[in-house]
Amino acid sequence: ISDFRWAKEDGNLFSMALSSGIVSTWDLRTATKPIHQLMLGKECQKMEWCHNDPNLLAIATENKYIVVWDVRMLPGVG
Repeated sequence: ISDFRWAKEDGNLFSMALSSGIVSTWDLRTATKPIHQLMLGKECQKMEWCHNDPNLLAIATENKYIVVWDVRMLPGVG
């Protein structure tokens, strides 16, 4: 795990980044699988939930990009 963050507005949600470039969002109420999963292809150096919008997750990658995801627009994990 390269980073881990609790969602600012919902204590049941957290995101976890792996060194393989996978970022997953989990809900403790349904913790059998992630609710969202992103394949960045690059290692996540840091991530943070937005303080002003609880739906935005910013991710800094090893190749010095910053990616901002609106988790409402991500497909669920089937």
